[in-house]
Amino acid sequence: MTNKNHEFLTNNTSLAAYLISEGYDLLIIRYEETPRGKIIGTFAFGEDPQMQSVIKNFNLMNAPGDIVRYEHARRNLVERVLRGLS
Repeated sequence: MTNKNHEFLTNNTSLAAYLISEGYDLLIIRYEETPRGKIIGTFAFGEDPQMQSVIKNFNLMNAPGDIVRYEHARRNLVERVLRGLS
């Protein structure tokens, strides 16, 4: 999802980790509380013309890359969301 600030936004942690492992910079994590009290993190990336192709491959389960780098990024994002860090 994109917004008027030319950012790509997602609350999919796996996709965010994949984008990071592919070299895209995470700008910020925005948090919101659901009515049930659960905190949801939305990951904001600067929009890049090639990013849509990377996202499409991810969604088609055709996302080549470095699994160690991906796993490190995923764990880091989960930790940040759990701690409420931007």
